[in-house]
Amino acid sequence: MLKKITLAVLFIFAAHSVNAQLNFSASNTGLPAAFVINDFQVAGADIWGAGSYFNGSKFEGRIYKSADNGTTWAQVITSGLDSLSTGNALLNYSGTLLISGFISGNNYSVFASTDGGSTWSVSNTGLPAGFVINEFRLVGTDIYGAGSYFNGTNFEGRIFRSADIGATWTQIATTSLTSLYTGNSLLYNSGQLFISGSISNTTQNYSVYVSSDYGMTWTVSNSGLPSTFVINEFRSVGADIYGAGSNYTGSGFEGRLYKSGDNGATWTQITTTGLDGLYTGNALLFNNGKLFVSGSVSSTSQGYSVFVSSDVTKIANLVSEEFSIYPNPFHNEIRFDCTGNEAGYVSVYDISGNMVRKAAISATQSCLDLSGEKSGIYFIQVSIGQRENKPVIMTKD
Repeated sequence: MLKKITLAVLFIFAAHSVNAQLNFSASNTGLPAAFVINDFQVAGADIWGAGSYFNGSKFEGRIYKSADNGTTWAQVITSGLDSLSTGNALLNYSGTLLISGFISGNNYSVFASTDGGSTWSVSNTGLPAGFVINEFRLVGTDIYGAGSYFNGTNFEGRIFRSADIGATWTQIATTSLTSLYTGNSLLYNSGQLFISGSISNTTQNYSVYVSSDYGMTWTVSNSGLPSTFVINEFRSVGADIYGAGSNYTGSGFEGRLYKSGDNGATWTQITTTGLDGLYTGNALLFNNGKLFVSGSVSSTSQGYSVFVSSDVTKIANLVSEEFSIYPNPFHNEIRFDCTGNEAGYVSVYDISGNMVRKAAISATQSCLDLSGEKSGIYFIQVSIGQRENKPVIMTKD
């Protein structure tokens, strides 16, 4: 049976979102209270969480996974990660898992696994020892890593790229990011690259930047975001971008969620219940109709939790159909799940905008064979009656 590899996508046919409340509840059975997930990743039918466990005297990097969409969690027993003190970022791509984090002093590294996370080896050729990747993101078939480089005095935000699944890395020469001290999160969405982080090494000031040329030049894109709020994780949810992070109140931090319905041009805060005790929003994931957020639940001790909400459909104008499209990346075929009753069509466009396939999809699961198409980036658009979704970017490996 084909396993889902990436998050389910809610196709939003209306042009504007509406604001409503998201209700969250704890979903951390099997997770130690002293373990914080810094990055979620979907691998097959499982959700993986990389993070840091406080053992009473120091931190150690760990990975947990859930086979039931976040209801319960179990630790992944690993070999080769003994030196890892924090799990900052995690990526699953083309049969390889990558994890990044802190080793010692101001030294960081990236490790790779090709056996489902059992054994790991260093994979950091081209990365300075003082650079930590806080977020991996796929941009086409390249892996981008955003993070922070310690130059001996303070930190500076940087981006590196790998064209060989993490074997080697090269720095992206960026402009307009000279004021960025940390690269906390990264996202590629609808042809634009987003990065968030600190713009001061002495005060709680943060910003979001956007690039339309794969990271060469950047402009500020933070309308609606408080300068005291940092996004620690971007996620695409249908046509919206969500950002989970931490807002500095003047005396401490509080976890918050923001979203953008216009590809990052403007942002609005999402009203939530059940997150009153969340001090930091470290990681965010939308998978199979559920939104997950992790972070600290104590301002004085090492206490953390994962929270989940099933109310995502309440904060957008949706038609009755809820689609899942998977896997991404795909090899020969893509599949569609639809819970509505209307039939429709799917159109597939290549990177040049040429339509390469058009086929009917029904109210039950359908699949589309693209084995005859070459590897690369494709845009998937679903039409239901007179309604069309915003094209979704998928990669054929």
